[in-house]
Amino acid sequence: VGRAAFQAGDYPAAAEALEAIKAVPPDLAVPVTLAHASALDAAGNRDSAENVLEAFIEKYPSHPDLPQVFAKLDAIYDAQDSPSST
Repeated sequence: VGRAAFQAGDYPAAAEALEAIKAVPPDLAVPVTLAHASALDAAGNRDSAENVLEAFIEKYPSHPDLPQVFAKLDAIYDAQDSPSST
């Protein structure tokens, strides 16, 4: 549901569907987290997207795919600093 909503451009619905996922298998933790953050960011909720990513980093500080999470977080920070975001 989350993926379909995201692909349809319904970012709030995608974020809501991804938020509802409580038990994520370890091998899907990063893709689900990145999708959730992307949906929130695309819906204009950058602060919430940052919170999702920062919570993941805090919960899984040794996850092997952590660089992907940091890259998404950096991209959100960069977007906030760009002149086009104001």
